[in-house]
Amino acid sequence: MLDYLELTDYHYKHLTSSSRGLNDEQIMIREYSSFPNAPWTLARNLKNALNINSFEGVPGFFEAKGKKGGTYWSISGEGILIPYRNAKNQITGFQYRVDNPPPIAKIQQMSGVYGLKSKNKGNKVSVYHEDDLILEKKMEIGETLKLRNSKGKILGFVSLKKGGRYFWLSSAKKKNGTGSGSPSPVHVSVPSKFLKQWEEGKILKREKIWLTEGALKADIATDMLSRNFNREQLELYGDTFLATPGVNAWQAVLPVLKQMEVKEINLAFDRDFSSNPYVMQALKDFMTYAKDEGYHVNMVTWGKDDGKGIDDLLLIGKTPTITPIF
Repeated sequence: MLDYLELTDYHYKHLTSSSRGLNDEQIMIREYSSFPNAPWTLARNLKNALNINSFEGVPGFFEAKGKKGGTYWSISGEGILIPYRNAKNQITGFQYRVDNPPPIAKIQQMSGVYGLKSKNKGNKVSVYHEDDLILEKKMEIGETLKLRNSKGKILGFVSLKKGGRYFWLSSAKKKNGTGSGSPSPVHVSVPSKFLKQWEEGKILKREKIWLTEGALKADIATDMLSRNFNREQLELYGDTFLATPGVNAWQAVLPVLKQMEVKEINLAFDRDFSSNPYVMQALKDFMTYAKDEGYHVNMVTWGKDDGKGIDDLLLIGKTPTITPIF
């Protein structure tokens, strides 16, 4: 599929911007691509090249309905396609990063209140309580409003937030479509120079790894380590990242740790993890498992003004504080 895709100028500028810091060689080696404007042409070209009639069972592909009543194969997604690689340098899935994520309305109900639902079309938000419309208004992103019933009682709050940017290549809810699989893949990210000569199918062994969330973040960070760390530091902490599909999905990384024969883990999740109780609990659960299994774990931290993710920190030329936990 990647042979039939290109990277648009818009996405190239994003990846090479100061906030990403990638160069031409890195982009080429890691095989980032843009989602096609006419995805049905991609499906048609692949069908002809592979001499097949169906993409049933392939994540992202689905049957679309034609204007004259027939059907044709297409693929669902948008933005930048980001490959996820396993410990054998095989692409096991894709995420895509959307350029302009749509806003999403979120409800917070007061204790003892039930039945609040919201929907939004762009910035226009509608909120229902037990099927009764109680609010309909155009909101700004970041705005929060109180929700009251006809008697003036506060039922809760509605907030309009920026939607997510990263999604799995999936067509699970479409005709003859297929989901991304479960569990979602874990991405193994190595420095670009090593990836260029890493033989596909050869299992990667690493005693020391960094653990974070998100493939693009991991790809940027692993190349930045070589710039910011000296040889002794790289030998001490390693230069390979594993990117989980989400902090709460930490169990997906366990077989990869075994496969790669990892002994030491540097936890490098976004610096605001402590403000989210669900993320904090997931990390505690992971550390409990890691301690029981005999792994050495280090906590990676940095200042609040040095960026949200480990990639942000390394891009400005700084190094984190690495503290042994056990």
